[in-house]
Amino acid sequence: MLLLGIPVGLFLAGLALLIPLPAAFWYIMVAQPALLLLGSVLALWVAPMYRGDMKNVFLFLSAFLLFYGVVNITPLADSAADALGGQFFKALLAYQIITYSFLLASCAFILRVTEIKSLNSWGKAGVCAAIGLAIVITVAAIPTFREVLEFSAEAAFLYLVIRIFDALVMVMIVPVILLYVQNMRAQYQESISFVVISAGVVASLILAYLYEIAKWESLADIAVAEFQSGSMLDALYLFGYFIIPLGLLAHRKHQDWSLKQVQRLLM
Repeated sequence: MLLLGIPVGLFLAGLALLIPLPAAFWYIMVAQPALLLLGSVLALWVAPMYRGDMKNVFLFLSAFLLFYGVVNITPLADSAADALGGQFFKALLAYQIITYSFLLASCAFILRVTEIKSLNSWGKAGVCAAIGLAIVITVAAIPTFREVLEFSAEAAFLYLVIRIFDALVMVMIVPVILLYVQNMRAQYQESISFVVISAGVVASLILAYLYEIAKWESLADIAVAEFQSGSMLDALYLFGYFIIPLGLLAHRKHQDWSLKQVQRLLM
């Protein structure tokens, strides 16, 4: 399923580049939140298969994807901006803090059930690289933060807070991904599907920043010129958002298969 799913994700992302405007705008506007909301439903579907901390991982992930998907519904966000007027950025800042608190809680529960100390030297090097990238991503926001601060303190802090949260999530999840990859031989299918879920979360948050670094241009300026316009930025978001439900679906299917195998042995 995963091997078939990746080309499908690349195809869906590629459509954002191939479809001409204005069709590309409508495609992206619908597809981005739809994939996030689909991921929320699938995470809720996976959660009952576990107990304790692992169940909480998927429940909080579902809540994050729900809130993240809703805020990406452009007509809804525009209506909220019109209704709230000058208070919109304050409300959006509070909303995003709540949204990311769900993801951070999910990451915290992942770390509780994962022995990060058992990372090998390659894994520790990967963690150091993730920390370095997180610092670069955060520092790169400072010039734009200063520019926006001259016009709106709320918008500036929203911009900086989201970036810090994204970097923090990457630092929390990358060690988990590396550990699962390191131990993948033990439970191959389960490990690889969980790696895909985790990598999808990281990709959905980080790919845009890597694009920013590659272009050597502020993400805010890139977004103004490219967001929902059939651009590479849109394709990166779509691919990252697609990977999450793909991994969740594969994870659930593998768990269902494992349960059936156990049931056959007990019969």
